[in-house]
Amino acid sequence: MGGDFNTGDLDEALEGTGFDWPTRNGRRTTLLGRWDHILVRGFREAHAAESGTVDERRGASDHRAVWVVVAAGGGTTGNRTN
Repeated sequence: MGGDFNTGDLDEALEGTGFDWPTRNGRRTTLLGRWDHILVRGFREAHAAESGTVDERRGASDHRAVWVVVAAGGGTTGNRTN
């Protein structure tokens, strides 16, 4: 699941739902903060996934895009501690 989450309560709303949140930390995606995220479920080691923020927008959006690399198979439970 991914997109523009214009809320500061995302962590509370998704707590305990089984999703890993590899884009939780990182640089701002808008002038106001980090609003763009990707959440995953059912991927091996998704909590340790490589993720990042794209700096060059080339006029496509007022937000910076985020990306994640995950390994298929062996899903996680989403029960990690941050």
